Amino acid sequence: MTSPFTRPTDTPAVQRLFAHAAQFANDGQLPAWFLLTVLEDESLGGEMLRNAGLTSERVRAAMPELLDEPVPATDEAAPLPDWLTKIFDRARLLARHDPEESSLTSIHLARALIETDSPVRELLNATGIRFETAPNQIVQPLTVNFNLKAEETLAVTATDESSANVLTLIDANLNRAREGMRVLEDYARFAIHVQSTATQLKQMRHRLVEAEYQLIQQGQSLLGARDVARDQGTSVTTAGEQNREGLQSLLTANSRRVQESLRSLEEFGKLISPGFSAIMKQLRYQAYDVEQQLSHTSPE
Repeated sequence: MTSPFTRPTDTPAVQRLFAHAAQFANDGQLPAWFLLTVLEDESLGGEMLRNAGLTSERVRAAMPELLDEPVPATDEAAPLPDWLTKIFDRARLLARHDPEESSLTSIHLARALIETDSPVRELLNATGIRFETAPNQIVQPLTVNFNLKAEETLAVTATDESSANVLTLIDANLNRAREGMRVLEDYARFAIHVQSTATQLKQMRHRLVEAEYQLIQQGQSLLGARDVARDQGTSVTTAGEQNREGLQSLLTANSRRVQESLRSLEEFGKLISPGFSAIMKQLRYQAYDVEQQLSHTSPE
């Protein structure tokens, strides 16, 4: 299938989703495969659907005849089916009326799946989830339950040196990630004047702070584990750290700073809280998308 609707300004997630859809045969199972593609994608749209309680298991239970794998398309030049065109049109309309984001995003696409009368919505209804009863999960995809379950948290105390070192590492990387996000937020706000991305970065920083607060509430003494005097990295610098060739160099350096910090938090976070680690993973994927968004706009 080919899509006359995708544009260079569409977010990478949207372009990726429809590239996947173009590989599927236009048959009776296409609605389910397209829904699963959006649901399982590491994008904000997929996160919205998952936050509302939708799972691949529920989709498959609602359509028992679904094959293990989609049938590949035999005609790549075939047009989109009418119902998918309607979903695309609805998503584009949502984007045009979005005061924060004019580009077509996976969030608009996920909302269009829910709001458009199509085989996808029929399948959504068959899963038993009524999205209209949970508007917060749909309209506010960045809202996440930070109340990590007690049984998911492994007690880490400063009485054990290796455990204290883990907390020191987490504290340091939380600071690095937060500082890098602030630089990127300022870049989006003042260098390229893209308020939607600046707002997204602000939400990501708040999300990071809330996750940190939950660890503290559970007795993890991050501030107590901070040990700047023993941190060998504070005295190690490279020539590249002291110089920035321009705004693009600044963007790249701070994007990597955020992504690498979140990856470290994700891995070491598994030692103290799987829930915290999962949040860091979500933020890391968002950081990849943010870098792409910022790279598409040149400084004025």
